[in-house]
Amino acid sequence: PYELLNHDVAGLTYRIGDGEPMPLSLKYGVHLRSLERMRADDPLWRDQWLERWSTLRAHGVLSHDWPDPDVDGVGMWQRRLAGEAMHTAVVLDAPTDAIAQAALKAAIAEGIGLAVWDRAGVFVEAGRQMMSAVFASVQTPIQIPMAIHRLRQKAESRRPGPAELHLKDIGFLWDDPT
Repeated sequence: PYELLNHDVAGLTYRIGDGEPMPLSLKYGVHLRSLERMRADDPLWRDQWLERWSTLRAHGVLSHDWPDPDVDGVGMWQRRLAGEAMHTAVVLDAPTDAIAQAALKAAIAEGIGLAVWDRAGVFVEAGRQMMSAVFASVQTPIQIPMAIHRLRQKAESRRPGPAELHLKDIGFLWDDPT
């Protein structure tokens, strides 16, 4: 559900035997899915979703960033996504306020199934560049979940420093219809 999108699922802990509780992201690749879209009966919505994934598999990731300085509100953001079928991913700020959540809902409505955001708030430029590098570094899109998993593992296993990105705070929607 949309209300839980920014919940730190990857940070939930589990314990094995007598060991310390550990975040799920150290052991598993954690990503989110859109239950609303999975349960929807609208064939147009499913067709858009399948088309974006077909484009993702054929051409790789082409992300569209929010906020975009020349976008005039969420309606314009959705119209631009609708008109640009080659965009297969979005990079957003945390969907904790109404506008950012509306932007994510609009992206999902347009068939986008790959989204990343910084759950801590605004996705700083260094984080956006890191995500662009991750998207560019994979041979095939199916490797993206594992690349995000490795980033989270590195973030959890290092001492936090002032220059280190908060990679464990990455929210990751990987909503593959197959």
